[in-house]
Amino acid sequence: MPRRSLPLALSLACALAAAGLHARAETPTRARHAARTTAPAADCFDARRMREAFQSDARTLAIRLDDESRWRVALRQDCPGMLRSPHPRLTGPQGWICGASGDARLESGDRQCAVAAVERIDARDYAGLALNADRALSATRAPDELDTIEVRATKRRGFQASHSYCLDARYMRGWHDDGNDLIVEVSPVRNGGNRYYRVELGSPCAESARMSEMHLESRIGGHVICGNAGDRARFSHDDSPGPLLRSDAEQWRIPSAGCVVSRVYPILPE
Repeated sequence: MPRRSLPLALSLACALAAAGLHARAETPTRARHAARTTAPAADCFDARRMREAFQSDARTLAIRLDDESRWRVALRQDCPGMLRSPHPRLTGPQGWICGASGDARLESGDRQCAVAAVERIDARDYAGLALNADRALSATRAPDELDTIEVRATKRRGFQASHSYCLDARYMRGWHDDGNDLIVEVSPVRNGGNRYYRVELGSPCAESARMSEMHLESRIGGHVICGNAGDRARFSHDDSPGPLLRSDAEQWRIPSAGCVVSRVYPILPE
């Protein structure tokens, strides 16, 4: 079990595999292939730089770009299951996806859903939206499809997973408590380039302050921890109790009940 350690520095997060949502510019020009650094408005992003997309509900998308910025896209009407349909794509003038000032759409076949608003969000909010999408997708699966989790790059069997809202607990290097949360250090190579994650606990957890070792546990098996139902942090000591009263020694043998993990997300550079 990893022991406590304090973070030394934050590493840059590398891009994960591209999502199945594609971008298309409505006005093909030579200039659209050039790197663009200035958006037409603050509530705009370049769809050609998308690396990941989730649909958390019928009107909300979460988008991650190759520069690790994260965005919430609100649709004007209910468009459930768009990212699970064949060849979904975001379209906008010259590839820009903007809020009310733009003319962006989410399309798939004959279905079109206008974009109502675009907002930049932080890693915590993005993880929440991605986890909601994960839960919605897993709810549509048969129970036996969730028995085994296989970690390969950014996907796991049964439902989507990503280093942007999950960590691989096999590669933990250390941890410490930070108020009601845990700061977990992992191998960046095995966690999408992210070195530190914040693991939020569902309620105050006194065990994290008293114990010296911590183990992250997934209720459905495997080592991927995202904040799904049943994910827990369990704590223990790394040595014998020593000269304690009998009542105290008995308490040492009581298995840790653990603390509920509610959300997981990388700590990104400023």
